[in-house]
Formats: sequence, structure tokens, C-alpha cells
Amino acid sequence: MEPIDSFIKKINEEDIQRVSGTAIYFTRTFDRVPTALIHNLKHNKVIHEQIIVLSVQFKSTPRIPMEKRLTLSNLGAGFYSAQINYGFMDRTNIPQAIDLIKNKGVKIETSQLSYFLGRETLIVNGKMGMPVWRETIFAILSRNAQRATRYFKLPAEKVFEVGTNIEI
Repeated sequence: MEPIDSFIKKINEEDIQRVSGTAIYFTRTFDRVPTALIHNLKHNKVIHEQIIVLSVQFKSTPRIPMEKRLTLSNLGAGFYSAQINYGFMDRTNIPQAIDLIKNKGVKIETSQLSYFLGRETLIVNGKMGMPVWRETIFAILSRNAQRATRYFKLPAEKVFEVGTNIEI
């Protein structure tokens, strides 16, 4: 995955068309471009005026006070990097986290907000060194896991899932 700073520079140089609103892209590594953002740009040839790359982290403490949950960086050109931290006893609530981002001065119009999630589908190929039966069970468990939309309390009508196949 490409570093986010070089991606932003490339976006500015290529004069990519921007559409109104805010897009939130979930990522595990907030210093890299989320796969969903790359695929969205590749297929739709546009990006939103404002993009928040959001990393959700779970810490080993039971609870994290609301005022200490958010780390936010302005990356320039309408891009922000946000990390929201939850303790292992906290309930995730991304719309509530968006309010924390707004409180830091980022203008977000909720009616023009879209969430982009990567959705990985595990494909068992038997080439990874693990017994096929174990890979199959892992793939089934992954497929039956709770959807991110529900887990993060996202409004389903504002969520776009971008799929990727991963061979195991």
C-alpha cells in the first residue's frame, strides 16, 4: 500500500475531480492509503472534497475517556488522519467519534457523509502451508463474523463496501 502523503501529492498533481461531501475510509494502518480509497478512485475517477482516513484501535485498558479517544492530523488538501481509541470494555460508536472530529473544528455535514469499508473475502487455495480443513474453518468463521456496519453502528444507507479476495 502506498504512503498517504505521496498519494495526496499525486492527487494534487493530477488534478483529480472532487465531489462534495466527506468520505470516511476505514484502515488498519493510518499512514497508508486504504484499499477502498484506491478502488473507489480507480472505478469512479473522483474523490470527495474532504477525506478522513480513520483507524480504530483497541487498547488493553478497560475504558478510555471520551476526551482522550481521538488523535487527529490535518494532512492538507482536504485529507485528515484520525485514530479513535477504545478500551476493551468500551462500545464502539463511530457516529459518536465523528462528533469528536467535528469538535476539533473539522466541518462535516452529516447529510453528505459516506463511509467506505474494505470487505475481504477469504479464498481457500491450500497453498499457504496450513491444512485445508483449518483454512476452510477459518474462512467460514471470517465470513460469519459480525459486519463492520453493525459493529461500528454505522447508518447502513451511507456505507459502501469495496470487496477484495484474499487467498489463504
